[in-house]
Amino acid sequence: STGIGTVSPDRTLSVHKDATARINIKSLADSTAGLEFGDTADHNAGYIVYDNTVDAMQFGVNAGLKATITSNGEVLIGHTAVIGHNGVDGYLQLIGTGTDDSSLNLNRFSADNWCPFITFGKSRNATKGSHTVVQDGDYIGYIQFAASDGTDFNNSAANIICQIDGTPGTDDTPGRLIFQT
Repeated sequence: STGIGTVSPDRTLSVHKDATARINIKSLADSTAGLEFGDTADHNAGYIVYDNTVDAMQFGVNAGLKATITSNGEVLIGHTAVIGHNGVDGYLQLIGTGTDDSSLNLNRFSADNWCPFITFGKSRNATKGSHTVVQDGDYIGYIQFAASDGTDFNNSAANIICQIDGTPGTDDTPGRLIFQT
């Protein structure tokens, strides 16, 4: 163990500013390594850990795991495993047990009549950032309301769908909204 600002380091590398601020670098036998942020009472009040056993970066606050980035790039807030809906395993998931920890708020503060946006984009090109015109019947956006049947979320109670409705051209993308229950 090595210490900076301390003569008695308790981790692989301990950096102490004083009794109330310390950063520790730890490397454990169970294939995890990371940074801990805390004080003398609670070394890991906040932490960033890479866990090789599950190939994931984990972020903790108040000594509890809050977010995980998986090796596939999925960002999971409030849980450590992907929960899919109807075969879709979204790469950004917010999972909770109450209103606040399972809700997303979009707020805009501006002295005009504009609001926050949620935008769905679709190109027929398979290369990220490249454009190919969409075709009649293509799905542009899909909002699904999934309900658990006691086993999974592979059931939808309702959907709101946007599809191309006609032949698109430059600056002309005819569309339709479908409401399903």
